[in-house]
Amino acid sequence: MSNLPERNRWSPAVGRWLLLSVLCLLFSGLLALLLGISRMPGIAKLFTDPLIIRRALVVHVDLGVSVWFTAFPVAVFYWSLANTPMSRWADFRS
Repeated sequence: MSNLPERNRWSPAVGRWLLLSVLCLLFSGLLALLLGISRMPGIAKLFTDPLIIRRALVVHVDLGVSVWFTAFPVAVFYWSLANTPMSRWADFRS
């Protein structure tokens, strides 16, 4: 038996970061869908705040770009770090 870690070890940190990135993409997609629906003539009358479209668009872009492009590389980093001999010094399984 060698002291090297087993290949493709999955740590909870990787799962949490991947979950965050996927949920951000999902929520960003839902906001885009709601933005499209809210511009329909019958439904547009329900929104009295003129800035709600701008605010929802800003949140949609922030979730879709900023958070996802931060969370996904961090998950890949943790996954690659957990599969190296360095993981003996930093246990990423807990």
